[in-house]
Amino acid sequence: MVMAVVNFVSAQSRATYRDSRKITTTAERSYQTNGESRRYLKIDGNTSWYGKIIGGYDLTDKGALGGAAVGIRINAVRIEAEGTWSQENPSAMGLVNVDLIKGRVIPFLTAGAGAGKQSTGFQLIENESTGEIQGVNVLRKFQFQATAGAGVSFRVAPHWQLEASYRFTFYPSEKSYKNDRPALVETVGENAKRTIMSEELHDFGHSVRIALRYHF
Repeated sequence: MVMAVVNFVSAQSRATYRDSRKITTTAERSYQTNGESRRYLKIDGNTSWYGKIIGGYDLTDKGALGGAAVGIRINAVRIEAEGTWSQENPSAMGLVNVDLIKGRVIPFLTAGAGAGKQSTGFQLIENESTGEIQGVNVLRKFQFQATAGAGVSFRVAPHWQLEASYRFTFYPSEKSYKNDRPALVETVGENAKRTIMSEELHDFGHSVRIALRYHF
């Protein structure tokens, strides 16, 4: 009888030990999974560097754009240095992105400032012998720009995020030239006036973008 009780207690102890191992293993697996999620899904106490390639379309100037960015993620905040090229408005920007929730699909907000190419004035082309105005060149220079937007990113694999976003960009220099242009063209002939007034000027621009991001 005593031996039966001892065997029963021993069996129960082994079962409890096995159950404990199961609980420990499950907890460890859960911790590892959560650790992976925290590592790759942006909102955690760690930091990571990343790079991304960008493609998109400028809805205002009607042209394709492309570029690249490097950044660092600190908790839910991502700070980026971005360079993009388009035919009308190549630009370099510093951006702050904020991821709004934790998950595989993550909405985010973005804002930043930098410089992009804008129309800033015009240059008259004169005939040196007669002094007549033969034409006009519209000057385009890199000037201050500010941007804001929103988007969503999706984890496609460990380390990899695919994101889609919309951006609104303000062109203060081009807006100023647009406001001053009617008074400026009063001093030139009709041909030069038509050339200057035909230049498309924008107070702001719209673009949509798709980017592939890799976190190291």
